[in-house]
Amino acid sequence: MIPFEVPPRIDPDVAFRLCVRTPQFSAKLDDGSSVDVPRKCVEWVVDYSSFTLEMLEVELAKWITWGKCQELKIYEFDPSSSDER
Repeated sequence: MIPFEVPPRIDPDVAFRLCVRTPQFSAKLDDGSSVDVPRKCVEWVVDYSSFTLEMLEVELAKWITWGKCQELKIYEFDPSSSDER
């Protein structure tokens, strides 16, 4: 049994809950200004058989602002080893 609600468009057999946490940071905008972006945690359910890193970047851009001179870095936390990769 899946411990989270699966949207109707996603097959429960290929669903997983994705949680993204970002620390507070300063975004350097294209006009040279900067803005403080608060710490955030966003969760949603995705289809692991078709979800890509490019799709993740599009989803993150909906709620995080970053400038062209900044790049997104994604780390995975492994709770069994307490390591990031």
